Amino acid sequence: MNSTFHIFQKMRLFPFSFLLLFTVLAGCTSTLQKEALLAYKVREPLNLEQYQQANWFQPSKHTIKTMTVTHDDGLVVKGLRLSVHGSENTVLYFGGAPYQEGLSKADILGQFAFLGLNVIAINNRGLDSHGEWPSLQRLKVDADNVYDQVRQAHPHDFLIVHGTAMSNFWVSDIASRYDMNAIVVEGVITNFEEAIEQQPWWNRWKKYNNIADELQSLDIYQSLSGYEGPVLLLASENDPWSTPGLNQKLHGTISSLKKSIETISTAEPTDLLMQDDTLAAYMMFVKKYGYE
Repeated sequence: MNSTFHIFQKMRLFPFSFLLLFTVLAGCTSTLQKEALLAYKVREPLNLEQYQQANWFQPSKHTIKTMTVTHDDGLVVKGLRLSVHGSENTVLYFGGAPYQEGLSKADILGQFAFLGLNVIAINNRGLDSHGEWPSLQRLKVDADNVYDQVRQAHPHDFLIVHGTAMSNFWVSDIASRYDMNAIVVEGVITNFEEAIEQQPWWNRWKKYNNIADELQSLDIYQSLSGYEGPVLLLASENDPWSTPGLNQKLHGTISSLKKSIETISTAEPTDLLMQDDTLAAYMMFVKKYGYE
């Protein structure tokens, strides 16, 4: 009799408990804004000594210089170019500030230097004087400006435009409008609806219940579907935003016949470039399509 009564009481309490849980979780929901994907470390110092003193830097092989890009609104941003003597293969690296960062820029340049590749990395604009982040449209235009000016400055190099995470949206957009030598897509977010669907249900419910309209407008399938140049997709099996299934789906969408995909099983999303398998895939890609 008592056990039957307790079961009945629990059955009566279950709807209330579920409603309470739903109310608590619903109270934690928020809209995913671009600010959640931007880092507050927006300007790294361009002290060249940190690169020249790195254990990979060899003055007999490497030269590093600062460079600037002037945007259409007059803002001048700084960056750097690492030259490997005798190389005509250059990586234009879109990564780091203001996007979420993993590796230091010195580590990144060292990996490209190991592969014998020149690399150009330009700092992006960060918070303005009012403490506001630039719009996604502004970042997209900035990426166009960077590509245009780097291409003009190095017209004879085989230029590999390398995107990471959010910056892949700008790289893919450039690729849809320019006749580019090659692109590398690292840790791609295809679109934010798909990315959030990869999250555990409790994260989707509590943290990512809505997506800002600005982020919903981004879709890499549209911009890369017509790209016909060489493309290398680099992915980590452990990336919660970009699963192997999504990378395979994107690979199948790209119309280019010069496409390859490398999924690294041991890598965390932020250290793909530090993995031997990643470097091997990159080297094969450059040997196949780049300059000897």
